[in-house]
Parts: sequence; structure tokens; C-alpha cells
Amino acid sequence: MRVKPGGGSAKPKPKAKPKPTTAQAYNTAKSKGTKTASHSNVAKSTKTKSLPYKSSKPYSSKDFYDGKKLKQRRYYDKNGKAQMDIDYTNHGNAKLHPKVPHRHNFNSKGVRGKDY
Repeated sequence: MRVKPGGGSAKPKPKAKPKPTTAQAYNTAKSKGTKTASHSNVAKSTKTKSLPYKSSKPYSSKDFYDGKKLKQRRYYDKNGKAQMDIDYTNHGNAKLHPKVPHRHNFNSKGVRGKDY
């Protein structure tokens, strides 16, 4: 062990944790249901009734608001295509969607699957 001038012992500095990749940070946000680093909000309007299937930004997320109420969060994969939705309502059908919030995955053809 080396001795510092003045009598103290030198401790090795801890190594910094590597910064997660964009894909890793995206997957963490998606699994936790939080916003991604590249996130935006969309408000319902006469022209905008839902979130788009494709996004210009890969590994991103978007929130859809009806007034002040958050209705849905959508996650976009590495190609900018919808990968998963989190719905914060039961879509007016409590029997079909008793769990709120709930999630839907998209298949490779862009079709939204059953909730879980």
C-alpha cells in the first residue's frame, strides 16, 4: 500500500459505471412505464384523434392527452414503429379492460394485441 505525503493511505478511485446505451435506456423506461429520453406530448384535436403508428424518432415515446387527462403512452422501437402502448383508461368498457392501466404490444404487422 502506498502512503500519501502526510501519512494517509491512497485508496483506488472507484470506476465510473458505463452510461447505458440508447436501447438500454429505452428498454428500462418501457419496462417501468416512464418517459424515454426522446419523449413528446400529443394533444387531442379535430385533426389528431390518436397517436401515430410511426414516429420520426427511434427509441422514443409519446403521451396522448384528451384535454388535461393522459389517455395513452406509446413506445417506438429502433425503426420508429409502435412497439407498446400503456392505456390509462378502460376505453369505456370495464368488462373487457378491468385493469387500468394496462398494456398492449404490437405485432410485426402493426396490429395491437390483447391487453395485459
